[in-house]
Amino acid sequence: MENEKSIITLKDFLNIPFGEEFASGKIFSEDAILFKWIAKKGGGNDWAIYFGSPNTSFEEIAMYGLKMYDMEEAKKLVNCTDEVIERYRR
Repeated sequence: MENEKSIITLKDFLNIPFGEEFASGKIFSEDAILFKWIAKKGGGNDWAIYFGSPNTSFEEIAMYGLKMYDMEEAKKLVNCTDEVIERYRR
């Protein structure tokens, strides 16, 4: 489920089941992983990114991770159209 190069369109997004993780990744410094993240679709056709420490599994991040509130940072992590970004839940 690593963050892919293809762009997620609104049509793609609307076909993702509620509650499903649709992108994930790791943020690196020069010599280490700083944190892991997942993008998860909500029940209202919205979505959010959750993150956790490098030692936390993606499954644990999906259940207990900290929510990213900065939509500008979310844009940097998930390759999607503006229509999808507008559905980001802050």
